Amino acid sequence: MDAGLAAVCGALAGAVATTGAALSTGWAQREAARIAARSQHRKERIQSRQSHYREFVSSAYKVRDLARRSNSHRDSHNVVTDQFSQELQTAWAALQEARLDVVLSGPDQVSIAAQQIEELASEVTREARVFVVMGMLETQGITMSESDRRDRHDALSFVQGFAPSIEERIRDFERLAQSALEDDGSGRSSH
Repeated sequence: MDAGLAAVCGALAGAVATTGAALSTGWAQREAARIAARSQHRKERIQSRQSHYREFVSSAYKVRDLARRSNSHRDSHNVVTDQFSQELQTAWAALQEARLDVVLSGPDQVSIAAQQIEELASEVTREARVFVVMGMLETQGITMSESDRRDRHDALSFVQGFAPSIEERIRDFERLAQSALEDDGSGRSSH
C-alpha cells in the first residue's frame, strides 16, 4: 500500500471513529436525560399518590371516629341525632371526593380498596339517617309498625357495629397503598 492510500485510509478510519464516538456520546446523553426525566416523573407521581392516599385515610378515619362516637355512650339514641347524621353525611362526602383522587392515582387494587371503604361509609350514613328519620316520625306521634321498629333498631345496631369493619378495611387499604408507594417499577416485589 502506498503512503497516500494509507493516509486516506487512516483519515477515513479516524473520521469513522470520531463519528461513532460522537453518536455514542449523543445517545448516552439522550438516554441519561430520558432516565432522569422518567425518574423525576415517577418521584412526582409517588408524591401525588402519597398525598391522595393520606387524604383518603384521614377522611376514612373521620367516618370511623363518628361511628365510634355512636358506640361510646350507653344511650346511643341520644348520640345518633340529626346533627350526628349530618356530620356523618359531610364526612362521607369528603371521603367520596378523596376516593376520586385515589382512583385517578391508582393502581387498581388500591382503587378497589378505596371503593370498598366508601361503600361502607355510604351504608353507615344511610343507616344513621334511617334511624334518625324513623325517630323523628315516632316523636311526631306517627305509629310505627313492628317491622319499622325492627328496622330502626337494626339501623342503630349497624351504626354501632360499624367501626371495626371500616378499621379492617382501612388497614387493608393502608397495606395496599404502602405497597404501591414502595413499587420501584422494576417488576420485582420488595416483599
